[in-house]
Amino acid sequence: MGTSTAKEAKEYFSNMERHRIIFKYESIKDDLAIQLAFNSALSDDRKDWIKWHTEDINQRREQNLPADYLYKKDTKQINFNDFINKELVLFSKSSTERAIPNIMDGLKPGQRKIMFVCLTKNLIREIKVAQLGGKVAENSAYHHGEQSLTNTIIGLAQNFIGSNNINFLVPAGQFGTRLHGGSDAASARYIFTRLSPLALCLFNKNDEPLLTYLNEDGMNIEPEWYCPIIPTVLVNGAHGVGTGYSTDVPSYNPLELSNNMKYYIRQEREKQRELNNPTSAPRKYSDVIELKELIPWYKNFTGKIQLLDNDRTRGVINGVCAKLDESTLEITDLPVGTWTQQYKENVLEAMLHPKRNDIAPSILDYKEYHTDTTVRFVIKLTHDQFSKFTEAGLHKSFRLQDTFKLTNMVLFDHNGILRRYRTPEEICLEFFMVRLKMYVKRKEYMVGTLESQCSKLDNIARFIKEKIENVIVIENKKISAVIDMLVERKYARDPEKVWREEAKKRSAVELSAHVVHEDTDQLADLQRKQEDEDYDEDDDDERKKKPKTTANANQVDTTYFDYLINMSLRNLTKERRDDILKEQKEKHDKLDGLQKKTPEDMYEEDILHFESEYAKVRRRICERIFKKEDKFLLGDR
Repeated sequence: MGTSTAKEAKEYFSNMERHRIIFKYESIKDDLAIQLAFNSALSDDRKDWIKWHTEDINQRREQNLPADYLYKKDTKQINFNDFINKELVLFSKSSTERAIPNIMDGLKPGQRKIMFVCLTKNLIREIKVAQLGGKVAENSAYHHGEQSLTNTIIGLAQNFIGSNNINFLVPAGQFGTRLHGGSDAASARYIFTRLSPLALCLFNKNDEPLLTYLNEDGMNIEPEWYCPIIPTVLVNGAHGVGTGYSTDVPSYNPLELSNNMKYYIRQEREKQRELNNPTSAPRKYSDVIELKELIPWYKNFTGKIQLLDNDRTRGVINGVCAKLDESTLEITDLPVGTWTQQYKENVLEAMLHPKRNDIAPSILDYKEYHTDTTVRFVIKLTHDQFSKFTEAGLHKSFRLQDTFKLTNMVLFDHNGILRRYRTPEEICLEFFMVRLKMYVKRKEYMVGTLESQCSKLDNIARFIKEKIENVIVIENKKISAVIDMLVERKYARDPEKVWREEAKKRSAVELSAHVVHEDTDQLADLQRKQEDEDYDEDDDDERKKKPKTTANANQVDTTYFDYLINMSLRNLTKERRDDILKEQKEKHDKLDGLQKKTPEDMYEEDILHFESEYAKVRRRICERIFKKEDKFLLGDR
């Protein structure tokens, strides 16, 4: 092993009796297990094999049972059946997990690690792709080559036709073009990236404390899945091949997906009304939203994509060609996934220069007028050639037509089970139900946060008032006596600290490491600044050295009252008191507003915000394109 030192290698081989494990053939089960793992005709059985193993792991986890490991401390020999079903299946499952994304975020593990680091580090300033690759490897327990990681980062930032409908990272530099399908990207040490504005809209920071984070060797890493506001697996599509499984999910229009989410939101809102208050009138809307049939869509593609009338699981993608005159044909777009250079070499060159000498050229000549984003071939033909191609069909003759199927949309569901989905609408509906439950959890978490902050501010405001009025006297008193007085006057232990501790107990996630960004405790920041101004380092050290004391027989921890006892004297001034009262009112108003909202209302707000940001981004792109065209025209003049 490359990780072993020379000394460790000597230790291994000097005690072969302990470290060698012998394979033993026991029965026909061993033969069947080997056939299952390696026989190419049993690929469907391997699907069930991986699925059963995944379900077994989930059941053990739910029942708090230990994992079924193959190797134990005293293991001396194993049979082939156990090795296949307990060890090799882990490799096959891992291979499938790396190749097939989750329905919730559309990300594979490598992509999710990248988004985890970008989101937790709030990567809104440009960073070299090579440096980002190093950060991801360091902070997310990435065990593969960094070259593979940088290629994945580049893939998340690509935005040419056929790559991403929404690129989660911004491409600052040469990240590849449709000329070569992205393989012409520059080296990772020359290009820069950062989080895109739309990625920040899709992956809401307020969801982060609610996700289930994985843990590897004591380090918290990326979650099992992120929960964007629309199914991003349909936004950018998914392709991959794993053990026993492969997947092929086309891309769809983000605005159509957001429209369907709004339709589901209104349906759910109406269902809740009928359950909770059936006599009330249905809610009226200023617009009518209908559930749209989802047809594959690719940003900036000018060709036509349509599903077959007699089979909606199959479809056709047509490029764009037009007749300029009787001997000239113009091609201005290629089917999605057909790259410009590839088309030139495999189609037009083969027509102009056939490999066999006894076959005449099919065209006279062709010229290229491409840019890095557009395609334009101008093809010269004879009159007879043009008539022949027209009769046979120009799209078919020039290979400008491609087909696709929707029968292999395989994804991990939110429970980590592999499933085959029949339609994109089925994916949308399952995504919506899980996403809505997350809004219920988000509201509970945000309400809990705001209630604790409001309670803390209420206690602080009352303490300041009573201190000014000399109702409370703490001068020249022992800390235990002060705590007794606060408890007697019904001052609460630090509500925010208590709430976070309770939330931490309810979840395995270290919630205190995450904050709800919209509800940052400004008072805490204010107090920290005041403490920095009012206390020098010696005083800080002195306070740290003081042992924690208790106030009564109930063993009250004095640190829970530090938010009052350690308060700066500046808070007794009129200006500071007014600031705290203002903050108190704002928090209560925010809490009241949040409590009046339903999870459906919160979801709809996020969808509308995303649509607004999406429109802004598209508008900026159009403005840049127009500016380029204006410069081009001025240059010609």
